[in-house]
Amino acid sequence: MADRLAADEDSGVAPSTELLLRTTEAAKRAIRAGQFAPTFRLQDLHGGSVSLLDLIERGPLVVSFYRGLWCSFCDTAIEALAGIGDKIHALGAAHVAIGPPPGDSRQQDRLDIFPMPILIDRGLRVSSAYGLTIELPDDLREQYATAGYVPPNTTESGKWLVPIPATYLIDRTGRIVMAAIDIDYRNRIAPSQILSALRSLQRRAVA
Repeated sequence: MADRLAADEDSGVAPSTELLLRTTEAAKRAIRAGQFAPTFRLQDLHGGSVSLLDLIERGPLVVSFYRGLWCSFCDTAIEALAGIGDKIHALGAAHVAIGPPPGDSRQQDRLDIFPMPILIDRGLRVSSAYGLTIELPDDLREQYATAGYVPPNTTESGKWLVPIPATYLIDRTGRIVMAAIDIDYRNRIAPSQILSALRSLQRRAVA
């Protein structure tokens, strides 16, 4: 874990045993490297329409799924990804973050600061298509609601779905060439690893 983002274990809500078990089972079914990425079309923070196919037509794409800005680890991870935006672009790629709608105006304003597209996954339909959702255990619901979590609007009432954080690198054909999924949401892929994967993809493209 030395090369991953440092996590302040006193920050946020620590994962319970049940949460880790549910995440472990879900992660086994998540989309992995070698598979084709499920396509999507989502709105950004300002209502603009963004599709996967349009993005990869221009080059490789880094996609980061996050739980919400109520999670301090997600805030840190989005900021870290935004911080290497220029280096990602210099390698001929683009980057986006995908997450649930902001829970309030404060979260909206915070997301608006990041110099990268933030795509809104209403009902967590795209996260679910990638196999990246779990139902929140009952004993954590009050704790999460206090932290700022808002259950998504889904076709099944009473579902408290939470995304599993993950980062994918998708090539121009739509194939996933890197998938970083950790059952502990406090652990995220380091920016240096994302850039290393992009450089490796770039070398293969010109070989």
